[in-house]
Amino acid sequence: MKKAIVKKRLKKITFIFIPENQAEVKKLRLPIWAIQAIFVISAFFIVFAAFTANQVVKYKKIQADYDKNIQRLVKLNASQKNKITKIQSNTIALENQIDSNMKLLGEIKKSIGLSSTNDSFDNAILSSELSLSKLIEEGTNSTHDMSNEIVKINVSLEMLSEKTIVQKNEIEKSMAPINAKLAYLRAVPTGKPISDSISAAYGTRTNPITHRGTEFHKGVDLGAKFGVNVYATGDGEVIFAGWNGGYGNVVIISHGYGFTTLYAHNSKLLVKTGEKVKRGQALAKTGSTGRSTAPHVHYEIKVNGKNVNPVKYF
Repeated sequence: MKKAIVKKRLKKITFIFIPENQAEVKKLRLPIWAIQAIFVISAFFIVFAAFTANQVVKYKKIQADYDKNIQRLVKLNASQKNKITKIQSNTIALENQIDSNMKLLGEIKKSIGLSSTNDSFDNAILSSELSLSKLIEEGTNSTHDMSNEIVKINVSLEMLSEKTIVQKNEIEKSMAPINAKLAYLRAVPTGKPISDSISAAYGTRTNPITHRGTEFHKGVDLGAKFGVNVYATGDGEVIFAGWNGGYGNVVIISHGYGFTTLYAHNSKLLVKTGEKVKRGQALAKTGSTGRSTAPHVHYEIKVNGKNVNPVKYF
């Protein structure tokens, strides 16, 4: 009986409220399970509130970090775009220079009769330029972190720089035959030693002194006033400058490549034996020395020791 009463009392809890103004005392009797439920619910709300507060703090921190990252990426993106713009400008200049160099080299080779630049080399340059231009375009239009694009662009620039080294070697390799060809072209007698017209042609003619019989004229005569400058028709070395019988005062130039030229009947010589001369340089003054009837220039060209008609080289 006693145990039953105790168990009955444990099923409920009574709360007594005593007012200060001596009003009627109030009682609140709640089952034990209700009290337990209140404690459980209260504990749940406390845990939930703590969890929510913690999540809010975490969210704010994440949001702050996110905002910082966004700002950093915006600055980085702007900086990278500036770098890419500069790279683009430098690349365009480099590409234009490469293109200009190859065109110039091709024109030089073509003008002197050498074969043009290797097409495979030109295609390799063009391929590198197109690839690099594509990378730069993608980087310029991008809105994300472009570090990888910049790395790729730098790699492509390095490849393009290597191509310029190859181009430089190609140009240097081409310069030897170009210079040799130019030296040949400068040396080959070209044009007339004076601007006047031909007064006696190359070949068989009547003897100008006796006017009887014929002789073979080994060059051409160019009529001129006395004292006019006589010019070298090609680069070379003076192998003789002085008096030579019927030629009078004469200058003979060896141009190399089997070519020699002779300028005769001069009144005055302006060069000496052993002197290097350039095309267009004054060699002598016109006159009528030696076997001559009037002021003129007797001009001869020999190729490998044999006289040829100078008109072919005018």
